[in-house]
Amino acid sequence: MGKVYIDFDPQQGFPKENNLFYECQSCHVEIPSAPKENLCCKCFNIFYDVDEDKFSVQDTSKIALFKKS
Repeated sequence: MGKVYIDFDPQQGFPKENNLFYECQSCHVEIPSAPKENLCCKCFNIFYDVDEDKFSVQDTSKIALFKKS
């Protein structure tokens, strides 16, 4: 299964769809864009809070959005 990277502006929000994923380019962990539980990458650059339905990102220059094809 391949990855198709998608340009997005984190200042405009974080797109959420079942087939979209965020990748931390520091620790290479993939996180679904619509998770059902709290998640974070290994280096804590990306964190998702399910109660607030919100992504928090320490360094937006080190994340990528992709679709699995």
